[in-house]
Amino acid sequence: MDEKDKAVEYFNAGYNCAESLLMAFSEKAGITADEAKKIASGFGGGTGGTHENMCGAVNAAIVVLGLTDGGYAPDDAAAKKNLYGKVSGLIAEFKERNASANCRELLGFLANEKKEGSAPKTAGRPCGRFVADAAELLAKKVKTGDYAKGESV
Repeated sequence: MDEKDKAVEYFNAGYNCAESLLMAFSEKAGITADEAKKIASGFGGGTGGTHENMCGAVNAAIVVLGLTDGGYAPDDAAAKKNLYGKVSGLIAEFKERNASANCRELLGFLANEKKEGSAPKTAGRPCGRFVADAAELLAKKVKTGDYAKGESV
């Protein structure tokens, strides 16, 4: 099972969007699933359930990229540029797929789809598709194996 499937499975089991994504990528991020759950728990629902900020799954994807690509020296401009490029690219690609990365806007988008009869069903919770999208996009960007030792991606 790949990380995208794991993330959706966690989401369908009741974890929030951010927990689901970070738990699915915990091994690649070098942390345990329990640590991932603790780190991500406050990001769900557009940060603390406010639905006002960035989608929790996108926030969790940024955390994963920080754990895999971050931690560079303050003067390592190339590493910083690499990480920021991955983060901004992930956000842009997520927006291309979903018109926004803002939780409230995403939920409004789904509400409009539901009125038209085409909203996806995800165990009664609307954000499974955003968890899946963020996980799929992240899988293309995250360092793994030898990459985590400094090879370019």
